[in-house]
Amino acid sequence: MEAIPADGGRTGTTLHLVFQLIDPSEPLDVQIDRWEAESMLSPIEAETARLAIPEIETFFASDTGRALTAALQTGTGWRELPFTYTVPAERVNPAGTFIDEHVLIQGIIDCLFYDGETYVLLDYKSDSVLFSSDSREAAKHMLRDRYHVQLSLYREAIEAIWGITVGQMLIYSLELQEIVVL
Repeated sequence: MEAIPADGGRTGTTLHLVFQLIDPSEPLDVQIDRWEAESMLSPIEAETARLAIPEIETFFASDTGRALTAALQTGTGWRELPFTYTVPAERVNPAGTFIDEHVLIQGIIDCLFYDGETYVLLDYKSDSVLFSSDSREAAKHMLRDRYHVQLSLYREAIEAIWGITVGQMLIYSLELQEIVVL
């Protein structure tokens, strides 16, 4: 990915917005121009999105991207799903002494879709992992380690709230331009 004119947090927020808004059947550059003209993206956010066009297009050309596109077209794909879920406090702090206490977890699921066989939980990540890794495999391992707990809690929440079974948990790394299976 080229140098992006925003800090890491803003980059991630901008790219999540792009993944939320994108219509995979329309050229992305045209959509970005429209979003900027309609003030849905600031000029800096639009430039950030333009610089990430190759990474985003790579995702939508992948098997997972095509499955998501099909799910969105059939109404079995959802983006940016907010949720609230509680877990026993000892799961968050095993060393603590708790009596029937719970911790409230709030999150936003980047993407959940049904691929015709199973529900897929997909999270987009813009983390820079290659510079601190010895290899692509080490970078993927780093992403798995970093996000396994988050996505496991998201899976648990989805299954408890919606009564469905999540068969796959995936990360799309924009930097690696690759799906990472958890």
